Amino acid sequence: MMTWNANFVTDKLLRSYFVHIERPKPEHVNTQSVCNWMNGNKPLIQPESTFLNDWDDLCAPSERIDQGGLDRVLENCAYSLRKRGCGKVRMPSS
Repeated sequence: MMTWNANFVTDKLLRSYFVHIERPKPEHVNTQSVCNWMNGNKPLIQPESTFLNDWDDLCAPSERIDQGGLDRVLENCAYSLRKRGCGKVRMPSS
């Protein structure tokens, strides 16, 4: 007998799976960018890089923005500082 919690987890996993498979394919320029980065940085050893053999498995992120997580963190910090009256930051003169 499945409990409510097991049904909830199953539903959540299924929803996550369907959201993932419905993501669009990446644009060629994005795939090429990843390829160039991988070739330049060599972040993986050969046995770990088998996922790169099939580029059709790649999907685009759900949010298509040119902004990373650090940008969002900094924006949130700046917003909080402005809210507290610390919005004017003076840069040291060179």
